[in-house]
Amino acid sequence: MNKLKFLTILSALFFLLSPIFAQIETETEAEPDTLDEELISFEIDNLYNNASFTSKFHLEDTTLLFMHSDTLFRFGWCNDTIHVRRYDFTKKKDTTKIILRDCNGSFCYNHPTNGYVTSNFGTRRGRYHYGIDLKLYTGDTVYNAFDGIVRVSKFSKSYGNVVVIRHFNGLETLYAHLSKRLVTPNTPIRSGDVIGLGGNTGRSHGSHLHFEVRYFGEPINPNDIIDFDNFCLKKDTLYLTEKNFDYQVEARKAHYYTIRKGDTLSKIAHKNRTTTKALCRLNNFKQNKVLRAGKRIRVS
Repeated sequence: MNKLKFLTILSALFFLLSPIFAQIETETEAEPDTLDEELISFEIDNLYNNASFTSKFHLEDTTLLFMHSDTLFRFGWCNDTIHVRRYDFTKKKDTTKIILRDCNGSFCYNHPTNGYVTSNFGTRRGRYHYGIDLKLYTGDTVYNAFDGIVRVSKFSKSYGNVVVIRHFNGLETLYAHLSKRLVTPNTPIRSGDVIGLGGNTGRSHGSHLHFEVRYFGEPINPNDIIDFDNFCLKKDTLYLTEKNFDYQVEARKAHYYTIRKGDTLSKIAHKNRTTTKALCRLNNFKQNKVLRAGKRIRVS
């Protein structure tokens, strides 16, 4: 690449990113609940001088991929918080085009693990399940779905060993209950790279991979883009609209109750102005269900 072409690309990239970094500071001041988050600004010079980054991606590739840097860095880059910010996309008016795969190879996809689905996206045991569980065995290899940068690699009480990767196409994927994590935060990663080994850590019953796809911190149904029977994408491009977030209407109006010692279904129903029959329907269990203190059940 000649010097003039390099300077032209660098200037264009700086023009695109400069308002984004400014917006990070503005949004952080406006949102007090995010002040404790560790926000990281990637300097333009460091993108091209960082050996680990340039060894992963050629200059032409990074120029194309960072056209989507508004979704990479705009809503905060935090290595500790698994889910950064929350938005209401049920009234989303526009359509967002997300490239999942293209013919030039700048965007591609690899399936995380070739196990069958054991639990789907949606309501499960009185709670909303925001991902898909895939069968694997402890020690099985887990792969990264799309090109991007590792945002989180940590242990969580609920997710166990968890890795979150923010991708150049604007999405974020999460891989939970790993027995071992093999990546560190703030490092670039290719589609198909190994991110860890499958396991049964955190709040998990049996070895499996909990896999999530998110956009600006909000989950989308992985079935909208991935064929889990054939381990491949359903389409090359996702056109994201408010319909992808219809589930939020139901999920956010749900209310839960934490069972206390001595509680019965009839007591809980009375406290929450409902019936035992309704509780059983919402939580998919029978009226003789044994209640355990500390567990949560859905009451509306």
